[in-house]
Amino acid sequence: MMMMCSLVSLAPEQLRICKNPSACFCDAIFSNANLKPSKLQEHFNNRLGGADLAGHDVELLKAKRAHFDSQTTLPKLGFISADKPLLMASYHVAYKVAKSKKPHTIAEEVIKPCALEMATIVLGKEASNKLKLVPLKNNVIQSQIGDLSLDILDQVITDIWASPLKISLQLDETTDVANCSQLVALVRYVHDGVIMEDFLFCENLKTITKGKDVFQCLKDFFAKYDLDMQIIGSVCTDIAPAILGNKSGFFALMKQEIPHLQGTHYFLPQRAFASKTLLPKLKKVLDTSVKTINWIRSRALNHRLFKSLCEDFGSEHSVLVFHTEVRRLSRGRALTRFFEL
Repeated sequence: MMMMCSLVSLAPEQLRICKNPSACFCDAIFSNANLKPSKLQEHFNNRLGGADLAGHDVELLKAKRAHFDSQTTLPKLGFISADKPLLMASYHVAYKVAKSKKPHTIAEEVIKPCALEMATIVLGKEASNKLKLVPLKNNVIQSQIGDLSLDILDQVITDIWASPLKISLQLDETTDVANCSQLVALVRYVHDGVIMEDFLFCENLKTITKGKDVFQCLKDFFAKYDLDMQIIGSVCTDIAPAILGNKSGFFALMKQEIPHLQGTHYFLPQRAFASKTLLPKLKKVLDTSVKTINWIRSRALNHRLFKSLCEDFGSEHSVLVFHTEVRRLSRGRALTRFFEL
């Protein structure tokens, strides 16, 4: 800790004026080792000639204090606030990193070195030295992305409060790569006469994922942000049993809480289930196409030869798409690519 030279002998009235110990007559800065009374007295005698300041006029002390406050650049409480342009630049980088869905370390490991090299080549060393001060550490980017997310959520919540009509929710329970269950919610509302659709939240379902857990997660979120459940006019869900249960499912619990609630289902699951009950003629075409695709993609040589053939013909695509039962509507995409080629 560093401290400015303090007055050694001040009258009680003068001490009340100089509440901050950094108010002084000189601009010397001392370390902890030099803050002993003997060291301060020695500096006081050498710098100011040992004059007795106890009898100095109070107005003189006020003038000295005002001059010091206008000149000092010492940080308060030991912290230096970052310059606003540097902090603004850091937030812009964090926003770009979040939109690109890249790791947080990319800002420090890739973006900043490239920016420094470009600044050095185009603008000179002085501009590069300024860019070095932009905070782009991994934890800084992570914290700033969190700040941006909270700010966006606050804006959405404020717009929902001001919506003249009831809102509509779209819910889906999903599992990420770490096998963690998450409840994702989108909201549709009216803002300034325009229908808006925004991401609302993504909350973890830590243990079981029954309808009551989904309902409690949604209820806790609304309670956290002082939102009334009665503003929900409709809910769009998938066709999972935990969602559609007549007694203990999510939609049944929502109907008990909101009697006027309207329920709908995703279009994608409906189309996916419809594709499982094709007419015999259509199913024969699909099975033949899938069999041909699997024969080409199952062997590396066949795949390379087919790719070379597509390039010779100048096709827009050169790779066939696999069909999988896990991914919804993948058969339609595989069939579309097959006919395009």
